[in-house]
Amino acid sequence: MANKWHMRIISPKPNGLKGIELATDDELKEIKPYLAKLNIPYDGNQIFYNLNPKPEESKVLEDKFPEFKAEVQEYGFLSPAVMIIEAYVNFFMTRYEREDPKLRDDAEWQKKLKQQRDGLKAEKAFDLILQGMALPFNYLEPITDWRKGHGAPFPQTSDFYVPALGKLEVKSVTRWSGENRVNVNKAEWFDAAPNYLVALTHIGGKFVMLCGAMRFSEVNSYAGGPFDIATSKPFLSIPLEDLTITAMRLYQVLFDVEIRLDKLDKVQI
Repeated sequence: MANKWHMRIISPKPNGLKGIELATDDELKEIKPYLAKLNIPYDGNQIFYNLNPKPEESKVLEDKFPEFKAEVQEYGFLSPAVMIIEAYVNFFMTRYEREDPKLRDDAEWQKKLKQQRDGLKAEKAFDLILQGMALPFNYLEPITDWRKGHGAPFPQTSDFYVPALGKLEVKSVTRWSGENRVNVNKAEWFDAAPNYLVALTHIGGKFVMLCGAMRFSEVNSYAGGPFDIATSKPFLSIPLEDLTITAMRLYQVLFDVEIRLDKLDKVQI
């Protein structure tokens, strides 16, 4: 049972990876220095994923898709997972980056764009994680999904819905006041009323870290406190270390969901 939670053992992909996989022990050694630079302590309960570069695959993709040269420079490689995430983010960000040209040189505007991109990367990475676990789930993809908004029939307001678990809102980790925080837009959060907040971040380019989660009631308790930030768009700025559900616990529960759903009575057609 030692490898129970090791995705490379659970679902090997001998013909090459098309998503992301759990990091190995050797890769974990590579990750730890990056964590130290980000002032994120390693506690053994975090879950790390590798975007799984294969040198020969990266070269083929770089030659076939020259538009991803910038991503190759950023990551140092190009994998199917990187292509999926970056194509998705670039397509979505078009609407923001075509705003008033005068804003393009504004530092605050550039900071906002980066935060938007980081959030989308985290969201799409979580999408790939759930796909890799072969879980049934519903993803409110913001590019094309018609269910967004209160006027939509049967609207889904949270990022993800996982049967038997509930609604999940995915956020990236950002630096705020010199600390690692998970920032939650108050209006967006309380309108969506998800069951859980899930936090992810990218580590050293080629790794994704599942940081942990927090229940809605716990996030709600930050309203009106010192981490309730009053700006034109008020938000809750939750310290990363305050997450009450470890990444390991969330990971195990997601596998439990798959097992429980598989035991349900099958529908006959």
